[in-house]
Amino acid sequence: MALFFALHTHIGDPAAGWEFFAQNAPALAAAMEAGQMPAKAITTYNPAAYGRPEYVFCLWEAANAEDVMTVLQESGLADIVTTDLMQVDAIDWKELAEAAQ
Repeated sequence: MALFFALHTHIGDPAAGWEFFAQNAPALAAAMEAGQMPAKAITTYNPAAYGRPEYVFCLWEAANAEDVMTVLQESGLADIVTTDLMQVDAIDWKELAEAAQ
């Protein structure tokens, strides 16, 4: 599986987007965890409390970018955010520190 980093930008009012997310995310998370979706969101980073409500960042695991976009479409999240998706490699800083010792 590959890692993908998504920059999600709200379409319209961020508060309405968060309301949709709060109502639908638990079921989506359960479906991803059960392997019922082709991609899995690993972590979501929300900077709204720190003055940046227009963005949400997510780390995804999937075989390809199209699988992430399928989950966003099927879940309805694509209706509340646009997505700039990029494949990434993870650098484990703990491993780097251990290698330096």
